[in-house]
Amino acid sequence: MSNQENLLIPKIECNKNELDLSFLRESTFIEVLDLSGPKLILKFDDKESILRDRMKVKELDELTVTIADPYARDGVNLIAKFVILTMPISEKEFVTLNCIQKEVNILKTTSIKAFLFSKKNILTIFKRLLPI
Repeated sequence: MSNQENLLIPKIECNKNELDLSFLRESTFIEVLDLSGPKLILKFDDKESILRDRMKVKELDELTVTIADPYARDGVNLIAKFVILTMPISEKEFVTLNCIQKEVNILKTTSIKAFLFSKKNILTIFKRLLPI
């Protein structure tokens, strides 16, 4: 690990492996008021293809990301799950993980069959549509 202090993101896990944040060059967390997010964009220096080849990180993998506020000093961290939607590679040096929060991704995924909710309460419907 480098001397770099990761203020927003102190920990990222993928495929039960912790990613080395010393290779993280940029991170952007975007909150929106519609179902296009929350989004997380992570740009890693991956010249040696460690993420892609050795750690087998690929599209549709799930990331467990700890998001922190170190200056609040209340010890409260948000642990959120994100799904990697795309992983473009720029100039064979950097790989960018474009992610969306897992729960939003579940809601946006097309169903393989239709559901009929006849006289069901809202809790029953949510449990069926959002199996979290």
